[in-house]
Amino acid sequence: SAASDVYKRQVPGLPSKLQTIGDYAFQNDSAIESVASMPSTVTSIGQYAFAGCSKIFNDENGISINATIGAYAFQNCKALKKVSCAGKVEAIPNYAFDGCTGLTDFAANAALLTIGDYSFRGCTALTDSMWNSLYQGGRGKLASIGQHAFEGCSAMTAIGPFAALNSVGSYAFKGTGITSVNVPKSWTTIGEGVFQDCSSLAEATLPDNMTTIPNSMFCRTALENIKIPDNVTSIGSLAFYGCQSLANVEFTSYKLESIGTNAFGDCAAITSLMLPGSVKTLGSSAFAGTGLTSFAIPPAVTDIPGQLFQDCESLTSVSFPDTITSMGSNVFDGATSLTEVVLPKNLETVDGSTFRGSSLEKITAHAESTVFSTDSNGVLYNFDKTELIAYPAGKYSSSFTVPSTVETIKANAFIDSANLTSVRFPTGSDAKLAVIEN
Repeated sequence: SAASDVYKRQVPGLPSKLQTIGDYAFQNDSAIESVASMPSTVTSIGQYAFAGCSKIFNDENGISINATIGAYAFQNCKALKKVSCAGKVEAIPNYAFDGCTGLTDFAANAALLTIGDYSFRGCTALTDSMWNSLYQGGRGKLASIGQHAFEGCSAMTAIGPFAALNSVGSYAFKGTGITSVNVPKSWTTIGEGVFQDCSSLAEATLPDNMTTIPNSMFCRTALENIKIPDNVTSIGSLAFYGCQSLANVEFTSYKLESIGTNAFGDCAAITSLMLPGSVKTLGSSAFAGTGLTSFAIPPAVTDIPGQLFQDCESLTSVSFPDTITSMGSNVFDGATSLTEVVLPKNLETVDGSTFRGSSLEKITAHAESTVFSTDSNGVLYNFDKTELIAYPAGKYSSSFTVPSTVETIKANAFIDSANLTSVRFPTGSDAKLAVIEN
């Protein structure tokens, strides 16, 4: 009611013997300015209790809390500058201090066990001084940090040390100001995007017991070098996507089996990668936009995914093992320096879309292939030349004559052939062309 709104706006201070602050007690009362501190008698703070009170707790000394805290309790309390938590605070719940843009210091004790989802998201002034209070000389019990917990905490330039932390949620430190990180062995559960968009993160060390690099873990960071640990079996999608300064990737693991979609996409400083022979699966666009100049596909790989080398403008050569049986679409799209490819011996599936957007001047079928053949023009056909599969898009010739053996011109056969202005079809009794696909 209007009367109760006026009463709340004129609160001179919380009662000195107050024990419980209920759910939604002062939610969204942005006019309250006079309440500067939290009584030491308070043992319970309900959910949303002060959420949206943007001017409350504006004292430079901040507040001390020795109470259980409800979700969203201090969300968007933008004037709150410092928080000190005592022994009864064993958990920081979801969204507890979300959006507290004025919060610079947070101190807890060894009793704190969990930091919930989005708990400090958007606390742009929060510094890394909080970690020493949580570590407590190795006595700290903090075991889990929720997803997006510190997202956008741009003033936080370091994290840790950690004594007992074993679970870190997705995007927990996304967009923070950290410059380096040494991932502890104790982190047995790591969500995706943990360090995504940490634009100042230039150094990272991964533990020997790590088996998976999660999706987007270092996406769009400033990493310059990375060593993939011995026990890693998979690198997730977008794991290093957009790491423009990443120039050196060292693979020491011979257990690595899969590299996800766009895992190294847009890593323009990477000019070479020597993958271990154990790699079996490559995700689409895994190396798109890199500075690779040459590349050898590992011998255990059987499928070449779409867009694998898209926009690799410096790529001049690719070698394929005989194990390759299929190739996806747009594999060489935008690879403007690549003028010729020799297809693998056992290739079974390929079509014109594979070469869409390429600058290839010549496609060469393997000499021992029983599925495909090519002619002196570098044009790809099926083995007996009854199907025309792909005309090299980068070929400089302005005209081409379809051989009389061709019965079908496959879909996308002439796609992106910008220099080709004339195609002559066979005529007469020897002509067999019957189908031109879409």
